[in-house]
Amino acid sequence: MNAASEFETFSLEQVCELTGAPSRDWLSRRIATGELTAVLAGREWRMTRSDMCRLVDQMRAAAEQQLAARAVARTDETPAAPANPAGLSKRGAARMKRQRVA
Repeated sequence: MNAASEFETFSLEQVCELTGAPSRDWLSRRIATGELTAVLAGREWRMTRSDMCRLVDQMRAAAEQQLAARAVARTDETPAAPANPAGLSKRGAARMKRQRVA
């Protein structure tokens, strides 16, 4: 990497387009809390390529955690037994019962 590209910075709008971050406000909030690093250039936040790489790594880790949590939740769930052997709702079972009687 040459020196010029090392110090290249991107606006938050560009970062959203390049990384798939949800929005400029989402990035701003995380910069303000210290979760993300950026440089304040005048009145605008700018991010370097290395800042964007860390952002993508954090987003990937968060997505992996969500997928793992969903997988655990699915294995913890036991399927509920149907109210009747045919798998009908209470209303449907009652309707079938009425039709058999008639």
